[in-house]
Amino acid sequence: MLNTLGVETNQHVQLTYQAAGTFERCLAFVIDGILIIIYAWLVDKIWDFITPSEVSFQSEFSWIQFVIVVIPIMLYHLVIEIIWKGFSVGKKMVGIRVTRKDGSRPELGDYVIRWLFRFFEITFTGGIVAVVSTLVNGKGQRLGDMAAGTSVVKVGSKISLNQTILAELDLHYEPIFQQVIELTDEDVTIIRDVLSARKNYEQSTWIKMLEKTRRLIEKKTGAVAEELDTIDYLVTIIKDYNALHGSI
Repeated sequence: MLNTLGVETNQHVQLTYQAAGTFERCLAFVIDGILIIIYAWLVDKIWDFITPSEVSFQSEFSWIQFVIVVIPIMLYHLVIEIIWKGFSVGKKMVGIRVTRKDGSRPELGDYVIRWLFRFFEITFTGGIVAVVSTLVNGKGQRLGDMAAGTSVVKVGSKISLNQTILAELDLHYEPIFQQVIELTDEDVTIIRDVLSARKNYEQSTWIKMLEKTRRLIEKKTGAVAEELDTIDYLVTIIKDYNALHGSI
């Protein structure tokens, strides 16, 4: 049975992600580990080649090796996941990535928290704590993910919007945005299609589509609500349109 991570937004839109399995996470870790070993080996060979033998072993030069070997290795996962938006080389090859539990892109602080926990979960315990916590949690989360509010999910895993956007509205439902009167059936159909398009695009691309759609709707109608996230906003627009015009 596939492990999933479900999140319900304020407007009761259920987002379901397929969590990365322990095997996939371990495979990505091994790939990254191999790359790190290759890097350390290359640096060592280059260092031996460009420095005289009597210099290579002098303690006063050891800090240089520390800077060019140890620090990059320590910072590898933190820096590459920040730059590559949730991917490391291993994660990219396996097809998994770090994301927030609500599907949004992690913030800098989230990556830092995951990285700090890595020393305890992986470096100092040989990965045992990370593996056990991921297996027990069942949501693609080790302890660092739980603390940071992140998860590791499969890229392109289906996200379902388990809400009947076109279902009958509550008889007592009061529209929030009267401005949706400016929209057309075609506009609302586009919104609905964008909301349902997750399975056809990568997460980051879909989020950009949602945000662009929101900006266009705000510009056309003047309906702005900063307190609503983008998915909740678009769902509300459709509900209000249906309430004022009838279901399309």
